[in-house]
Amino acid sequence: MSTIDYPSSLPLALLQGYGYEDKERFLRTQMDSGFARQRRRFTTGPTTFNVRFLFSQCNLETFEQFFEFILNDGVEIFNMCLSVGQGKAVEHEVRFIETFKVSGTENRYTVSAKIEAIEKAVAPVDAETFALFNLFGCAAEYALYIDAFAILVNVDYPASAMGA
Repeated sequence: MSTIDYPSSLPLALLQGYGYEDKERFLRTQMDSGFARQRRRFTTGPTTFNVRFLFSQCNLETFEQFFEFILNDGVEIFNMCLSVGQGKAVEHEVRFIETFKVSGTENRYTVSAKIEAIEKAVAPVDAETFALFNLFGCAAEYALYIDAFAILVNVDYPASAMGA
């Protein structure tokens, strides 16, 4: 991980207008037969995020100073929390891929930027766990069911109450 962190005094990226796009990690070759062959080229790759921030005048000054002096005009890689479908913001190593844009008036400024995550954080999963996720819909719902089951087994019906 980078030694530079996004300033904790600044708000995180807004969810409205937020999006990301993975770089293709496979190669597709059209065959003469009409079918196409696909093969994995690499397991990790950069992910481009379109982010927006809502800043006060003070926040904007801090952000501009961070960009210019700490990140050397946006060149350096830094750590920043981004939301990627795990239901929470997860820390990523990112860098700016173009200069940010500012719009707004008085004490409310919207800053939009494109940043690139060196590797998008994805929760690791094995085949059995994935099958359970598929059964319940998503990892967050799975976690709720597992927690409820653990309480049922360990609190509501402990071994001593079952005649053990």
